[in-house]
Amino acid sequence: MNVYTFALLIALAIFCLPVQGNCIKPPIDDTLLEIGDKAPNIKLKARRGGVKSLDNYKGKIVLVQFWASWCLPCRQFSKDWIRVYEKYKHAEFKTNTGFEVYSISLDKKKKDWKKASKEDGIPWKANTIDKKGWDSNYAFIYGVSKLPLDFLLDENGKVLAIDFTANELDQMLSAMLK
Repeated sequence: MNVYTFALLIALAIFCLPVQGNCIKPPIDDTLLEIGDKAPNIKLKARRGGVKSLDNYKGKIVLVQFWASWCLPCRQFSKDWIRVYEKYKHAEFKTNTGFEVYSISLDKKKKDWKKASKEDGIPWKANTIDKKGWDSNYAFIYGVSKLPLDFLLDENGKVLAIDFTANELDQMLSAMLK
């Protein structure tokens, strides 16, 4: 952890004061994770049942995606993300085989997350929810200050890219093919 990350964690701890059950969050222009960092594990309940752990996807290229049903850009871009997922889910990359998506909804209501997931036709198994919303520990650890926010991880769980479009992801994955 670098000095900048440590200082930001301290600032968040100081400014994150309880106010009527919510948390006041200072504006963050950067994520806590940086390219090259190892992404922390995430373990959450999935829409299709069971708990999904990000660590179970080691050995694959993984898109970690933070979103919510009420986030209009998240919903608008879902078809693009699905297109990229379908194109690369069985792809042979230079270092591994397969591409997965681990999405984390920051919805507080399970029914809103399930409805949006069904409407958008989200096909990946690790479609999870953290019902704490913006108070999610994972959103805090990853430094999520806006939605959608995405992280591309290599086969060892290291961050390759942060905050990109589906077209940019398509180009990055294409460049990694055998």
